[in-house]
Formats: sequence, C-alpha cells, structure tokens
Amino acid sequence: MRLIRTLMVVVVSLWSVMALADNQPLPDYSDPSRALFSQVQEQSVGKQYMQYLRSTGMVIDDPIDVDYINALGQRLVKASGNPKLPYYFFFMADPNINAFAGPGGYIAVNAGLVLAAQNEDEVAAVLAHEIAHVSQGHIARKIADASKTKYATAAGVLASIALGAVSGQAAQSAMAATLAGTQQHFINFSRGMEAEADRVGIRTLANAGFDPSSMPRFFTRMQADDRYSTSPPAILSDHPLTPERIADANARVAQFPKTIPDHSSLSFWLIRERLRVFIANDLPSMMTYYQKNLAKPGMANDTALNYGYALTLFSANQFKQSVAILQRLVTANPNQPILQLALADALQQSGDVDSSLKLMASLYQVKPTFAVSMQYGAMLVKAGQAPQGLAILRRYQLDNPNATIPYGLLAEAQAKSGRLADAYQTRARYLESNGDYRGAVIQLKMGLKLPKLDVDTKARLQAQMQELQSKIQQKS
Repeated sequence: MRLIRTLMVVVVSLWSVMALADNQPLPDYSDPSRALFSQVQEQSVGKQYMQYLRSTGMVIDDPIDVDYINALGQRLVKASGNPKLPYYFFFMADPNINAFAGPGGYIAVNAGLVLAAQNEDEVAAVLAHEIAHVSQGHIARKIADASKTKYATAAGVLASIALGAVSGQAAQSAMAATLAGTQQHFINFSRGMEAEADRVGIRTLANAGFDPSSMPRFFTRMQADDRYSTSPPAILSDHPLTPERIADANARVAQFPKTIPDHSSLSFWLIRERLRVFIANDLPSMMTYYQKNLAKPGMANDTALNYGYALTLFSANQFKQSVAILQRLVTANPNQPILQLALADALQQSGDVDSSLKLMASLYQVKPTFAVSMQYGAMLVKAGQAPQGLAILRRYQLDNPNATIPYGLLAEAQAKSGRLADAYQTRARYLESNGDYRGAVIQLKMGLKLPKLDVDTKARLQAQMQELQSKIQQKS
C-alpha cells in the first residue's frame, strides 16, 4: 500500500506546473509544449499509467460504481470550459482519503475519500480540483519546461512504475535513484499548482451547480479534524494546505451566489454505502455497523443504510433477507436503478431467476446504461442464456466504443456461446491492459491451436500477437 501511494504521489508531482493567473484563458493546445509532448503522447503515457494501476488490483471496475463516478465527473467536465479533452474517472479500493490525476486525463478517487465526505458537493469539489490539473495542461507544460535531465527523470519514474508490477523493492530503488537531486524541484511547484487548481475548480463547481464553498470546507475540515493530528490524511500530504491557499479559495467562493446546502443525490448516498461494503475486510463488523446505525432514532427507514445492510446480507449469502429489504426500498424508490440492480441480483441468487430476468429486461428497455447492460448480460449468461447475454454486451460495445470493457464477463459469455477464439483474444486484451504482455501472448497461442480456425480469425489473432511481441521487445 505504501509503495502504491508513493508511486502515485510522485507521478502527480511530476505533472505539476507553476500557476497561471486566474484571468488567463485555458492553455492553447497548439502551444510549444505540445510540440514536445503531444496529446497523443500523453494518452500513450496515460495508458501505461493505467496498466500499472490495474496491476495493483485496486482499480474498482464494478459497473455501478463506474457509472456513478463517470456521470459525476463528466458533469463537471462539461462545466469546466474545456470539455473536449478526454477524461476517465474511476474509484480505487483504498481507505486512504485521497484523489489524484494522472497523465491522459485519468482521475482516481479513493473509496476512503467518499466515506469521509459529508455530501456529494465535497466529492465533486475534489474532482473539480483534479480536473483543473488536467485542463490547465500541467503535464505538457511541465515537460516542455524541463531540461533534458528532467525529461529523463520523467521517463525514469515511468520505468519505476513498470517495475512496481514486478517488484516493489525494485521500483522503490529505481525511483530513489531517478529522483535524486530533482525531487525538490517538483515540490517547489506544488503550492502554485494547488492554488491554480483551486481557482479553476471552484469556477467549475459553480458552473456545474454545486456549492463552490465545498472545496475549502472539505480541505479545512480534514486539516482541523483531531483524528488526523499525528497522521494527516493523504489528501493533505499530496495537496498541501496553507493559510494563503485557504484565504484565496474563500475569497473566490465569495464571488459566486450561495447555493442550497447539501442537495446530494440519492445515488451518492447509495454509492457511499456500496463502497463501504466493497472495501470492508470484516463482514461481521459490517453487520454490527448497520444494525447499530439502523437502530438509532429516526434511522430505521434510511434508504442508504438499508441498502448497505442489504449488500452486507448479500455478501453473507443471506439472499432472502437481502431481497426483503431491497423490495421495500424499490417500492419506495421505483425510479432508482441502483436499488433495482441490487434487487435483481439478490433475486437471482435466492433462486428466483425468472423474476430477476423480468426485472432486468424491464430496466434494460428503459435505461440501458453501462451498469444495466453489464448486469443484464451477466445474468443471462449465468441463467444459461449465453448467446443472448453476449448480444447485450456486444450491442453496448458497438454503441459505446470507448467505454470500459468488462473483459472477464465478455470472455465468459464468448466461451459459453461457443466463440472460443474470441474468448482467448478477450483474455489476451485483459492481460495486456494490466501490462502482462507475455501472458497475453500465451492466450493468443492457445487460441491459434484451436481446430478449424477460419482464415480471418487466424489472421486477427496473429496480428495481435505480433503487436504484443513487438511491445515485449521494446520493454526488454
């Protein structure tokens, strides 16, 4: 965990840049910095960065969580003034209170930050701050400003990240050697960069309809909390807070109209409990947590707490009890897909397959989102209707070519539908996304050994294998 956090912090520091005046326009992406480090190059580095993060096993690919964080992130992106840049939002299964932006517009939010936030506006505030790091062109501008030595440093840190997938100790040693004599240079930029991200982020929050005061409020609450007096939360270590920064943020907030406090969506409260259950290590403790909180005065009918309790019961294989709670919640909130998805899952696990598929078919017709499409496809596969499930998954991919690919589910649906060559290719893509090129090649070789391969399929597998072998040679 310590290595992961260290690597993330260094990468974010590398992409920092001195602040621009608040009244300056957003960066012109035809400026000289892009001549040295183009948006295409940044996207390539970003993909390598995500390969490392995925190799840690901490990226949360759960479709329901993915749908929520992307919807929230894209709402802010549209209000940022520069919505044409690509952004990718995701949760990390990390209890530390932190969020970070990496190259290529990849923005992560730790589950611990959502649990620490008092409302949706505070999570939006942190996201807006990280979006500002990206929209202000910190990556390209920093590298364009760097000398050849510093550019080599950037490459060295990326190499350290690659080593992290193999050996934590090797990665730390490589990083220590790489950063010698230059780390302080990157830290010197952090105060100006954070102040700029605050200014741009506060404007984005207001434009998106969130409370702009939530940004300084969240950071100052983290600082003031006595629980962190000896060990401050990671977000304060990675986003240094100074009196000047707080004063500047509050002054900027005063320029915007006041908003209604805490108008958080029900989806936020449900996702908050979903993440709580997701990262929990002790199921009995979670049972006690929900039973204790639901017993408090006025909390027995709290939707989010009951949802979290139902998920905990589900995790404990108490499916019928989970169904009973979720049915009440869906009746009270008939238009909330997160609750309907949970009920459908619990119904199938309890043995009522027909009711679960009927509910999913109805939901899919009304709102075929990523989460709904993935769960419906998965449930069809599990119910022995793999071709129908595969058709749902493929239809979503065709309509959303840049969406997250559920490799495991897709490979299972392909295999059970008799499309074994496709399944091997999908498994290879999954391993490639995690940086395991050799493992991906093995999958493709197994696919090429299948009997009666048609010419087009064989050529497709061979082409992918040649591309992977080229990447292996480049790394060695």
